[in-house]
Amino acid sequence: STLSGPAGIYVVSSSGNLYVADNHNSRVVRWSPGADPSTGGVPVASDTLSLVYDVIFTADEQTLFVTDGTDSVKRFTVGVDNATIFAGNGAAGSGPYQLDSPAGLALDSTEQYLYVVDTNNNRVQRFYIPSC
Repeated sequence: STLSGPAGIYVVSSSGNLYVADNHNSRVVRWSPGADPSTGGVPVASDTLSLVYDVIFTADEQTLFVTDGTDSVKRFTVGVDNATIFAGNGAAGSGPYQLDSPAGLALDSTEQYLYVVDTNNNRVQRFYIPSC
């Protein structure tokens, strides 16, 4: 549960679970309400991640989106440690579906769209989420 270079944080309001983008450990760690800050963190995603920057969950905590150093947004389903690339293609680019150093994430209130801060392209991109 030791963090190294934490970069992003997300709290699910309904459960109180806290998720941290643990950048240098290339993983996402969860703390449940009341968990010991020094020992209570549980890794929830690490497959194919490299230098994690931000993390966001859907309200039902079944789908996790992560930005990392692979110029993509990865999507995880809870309980499955296999990521799929949701946005970007793993190589820096400036095309409409490409990313260059994605950093921040946000979901709209209906969870139909994911917004991605595309840092080196100086833009925010919006991606439709077919289903969560």
